[in-house]
Amino acid sequence: MKSNVNLMDVFSDKINKMDATTVDRKEVYLNGKKTKGPVHVTSNDDAYYIFYQENLARVISLANGYAFTLPHAQFLQLDLFATLYRVRYLTDVYTLTVSMEHSNPYPEWKVYHDEWIMRYLTSEAAPNGVKDVDLYFTSNQLRYSQEPKYTYDLLPGYEVELVSVEILEHENIEKPYYHIAIIKTKEEIKNFVMLVMKAKMPMQKEFENIIASFVFFNQPYKIGTLKKPAKFELKVPEYLSEETKKYYAKLCHQNVVDWGIFIHSLQIDGSNDAIIAHKTKQFENQENMDYTFDLMPTYTHIGSYENPKSFPTQTALKFAGGNGFNGKPILQFTLQFTTSNNVGLHGYTPMFDILRGKYDSYFKTLAKDMKAYQKPILFRVNNEMNSDWVSYCGQVTLLDPDIFVMTYERMARILKAEGCDNLLYIFNPTAKTYPFCSWGEDLCYLPTLEFVQIIGLTYYEYNNYLNGEAAISFHDLYLWLYQKNCPMWQDYPAIISEFACGAGGVFPEGELYRNSGTQAQWVKEMFQLFNSSEKEDFIKQIKGAVWFNANDYYQYDIKNLLVLDPVNNAQTIHEFKEGLAVQKKQKTNKK
Repeated sequence: MKSNVNLMDVFSDKINKMDATTVDRKEVYLNGKKTKGPVHVTSNDDAYYIFYQENLARVISLANGYAFTLPHAQFLQLDLFATLYRVRYLTDVYTLTVSMEHSNPYPEWKVYHDEWIMRYLTSEAAPNGVKDVDLYFTSNQLRYSQEPKYTYDLLPGYEVELVSVEILEHENIEKPYYHIAIIKTKEEIKNFVMLVMKAKMPMQKEFENIIASFVFFNQPYKIGTLKKPAKFELKVPEYLSEETKKYYAKLCHQNVVDWGIFIHSLQIDGSNDAIIAHKTKQFENQENMDYTFDLMPTYTHIGSYENPKSFPTQTALKFAGGNGFNGKPILQFTLQFTTSNNVGLHGYTPMFDILRGKYDSYFKTLAKDMKAYQKPILFRVNNEMNSDWVSYCGQVTLLDPDIFVMTYERMARILKAEGCDNLLYIFNPTAKTYPFCSWGEDLCYLPTLEFVQIIGLTYYEYNNYLNGEAAISFHDLYLWLYQKNCPMWQDYPAIISEFACGAGGVFPEGELYRNSGTQAQWVKEMFQLFNSSEKEDFIKQIKGAVWFNANDYYQYDIKNLLVLDPVNNAQTIHEFKEGLAVQKKQKTNKK
């Protein structure tokens, strides 16, 4: 676009009486940085023009193809971290997130709208007669500050859905007033704009004025490319213990993979110790995999703040206790902010009470217990957050991934302040984002990199096919994920914190173990990649992998058969044994 074009002449704001003659000053952001002087925008650039008039700011995004006016914007900041997915506009009194959405896979709008966006905000009555939204609001102390509505008059030619929600008991929450909008043409089923504003005070009128000021445009003015972030710089926190730093250095530089298998979570009372010991020994014995696992994975649900779940210190020391050099397994500790094992998401989620500060004392206790463990911990917090099946996903936090970030960082800062110095944080989205959207993509959940030392990978091949379809190979799954993560995570060690290839399931139909042969071939080809003398870059990045040895169920039926049975999955276990034998030899030679 030519630098001498005055965009305020083209996109003046008649509602707020802003044009080229009334603006006081302008700012230009090019590819994430504020620039000075004339700007020539090409198809490879991402440009934002900001025109100021008193307390108003007219924003023009060339790559997104929109212009709108913000109030109370004397000190406007732009978060252009991941414009491929969203842009955040921050002022002293509110944050407005704008995302351009185009991912509806369904042939109609209502299914996508009700299931993937507004499920917990405007849902219809459930079969038991209780509205999901009523239970969700009551359980989490939320309320409508204005009844949801549709309007066709606010922005001519567009249908606008408006939802306004207040987080109650918000003394410790800086911006508890939410205003949410979906803007689309009435007939459109795929392309729309989503706005999420959170503010220090109710701002319904100001929010509607922002919407009314929108202009959407195409070429020749719509030009440019939305961006992913550049490569993240890997930094080792200075406050980590020397033992943890030493293990982390080893992890980063090793060229073999540490292996683990999830069997059952470690419990404080030791009630499952016998099961864990028996099944671990069963897999490790010479007849099966003939391998001593390097990683011990476990899960803990945070529980309610009145009765939270504690760190399993004694069982962790019993089954893990490794430091990377003493021959014992390293603990991979997954903490999930859920009280319900991530079911019944229309009920209570701890997320809002964490924001309110009600879990602060629990986090202090958690810090004490994890520090007392002393050995390094692979600390995986709220995995698969960019989904629709966990209590901390964006759908159950007012379509605002920032709440995930705020709760994650609130906990992490408390742990740091309490002297917990043995944690290596794993940031672990699921490979593909569900719901299908931009606003809830993985990078929208990313906390400050001080609290990320490892990129966690999770991509399953459930292999639940009925008609002999070919399973997607480990190579294709994890190469795709590596390419998605580039260039951001190239310098970070990666751990496949949970994965598996299934062997068939009885839901929706079929027989168990019917695909055990393709499962075995999948595992065989996986180890060929890891054991190759000339490894591909995406394989070199992977430093650990944990097989998730637990099934997925639909009611009482096995949906995805992931548990390895020594009889029915004998060939798969054999392929593990063959592949792990090479890994074990490589590790022995390394020593």
